[in-house]
Amino acid sequence: PSYDDYFGAGASITAAVSEGVTVNVGGRWAHLYDGDETYEVAASVAASVTENVTVTGTVGYVNDDWQDL
Repeated sequence: PSYDDYFGAGASITAAVSEGVTVNVGGRWAHLYDGDETYEVAASVAASVTENVTVTGTVGYVNDDWQDL
């Protein structure tokens, strides 16, 4: 196979939902040279607890045809 046939795309968006709280959602997708595909999606929230402390949490999912994750 031609290893040049590897391509993909990704995007994310961040929004301030209230003062001190932001949400980020993103994803990426790749088409591998052998026809397999993989994608990942994730969302995170960051919240200012105090002036110097920010708490961040992230959840996501990965689908990968070519290896176990």
